[in-house]
Amino acid sequence: MASEWQQLELPLSLVREAEVEIVQRRRSSAVRPRPDPTAMTLTELLVLILGPSREPICAEIAATYRRLRPLANAHQAELRERGLTEGALNRLMAVFEIARRFGEEEFVPGQLFRGSYDVYAHFRERLAAELREHFVAVLLDNKNRKLRDIIVAIGSLTSTVVHPRLCCAPHKRGYVAGRFMCCKA
Repeated sequence: MASEWQQLELPLSLVREAEVEIVQRRRSSAVRPRPDPTAMTLTELLVLILGPSREPICAEIAATYRRLRPLANAHQAELRERGLTEGALNRLMAVFEIARRFGEEEFVPGQLFRGSYDVYAHFRERLAAELREHFVAVLLDNKNRKLRDIIVAIGSLTSTVVHPRLCCAPHKRGYVAGRFMCCKA
């Protein structure tokens, strides 16, 4: 860099001042204050995820849905109609999937069943977004450890018809000592 300045035949003190100023500008542009996400509106959060070029689309989406849960449940075709590209839609769906997994406490096979909270924490996020009722059987071994969960029936919008034979069938297939049922109503 000094050789470029020397070609202009400037005094050395001016050259050093200019070099220091250039370095300071580079450092100040590299260190930007990060926005506080807790103080951001829904529009600002969407702009942060999808990019500043989509700010009008983000404002329209935020005005339409008002909260994140209805936006997460929105159909992808509806969001495409509002102007989101495939890449932006994928980023948004990835954020919602990360949030769903963050809120879920997985009740893994082999884990001891301690109480109803284990079932609630495991199925809370998974079944919250479902539009139809799901009747799920969680199978336990003789030491109250989870073996697996099975979707016994998926019903209509308001009800699920479950025959007792469907609930007992998993017992006959393996070494299951206990079970409990869970239904999203």
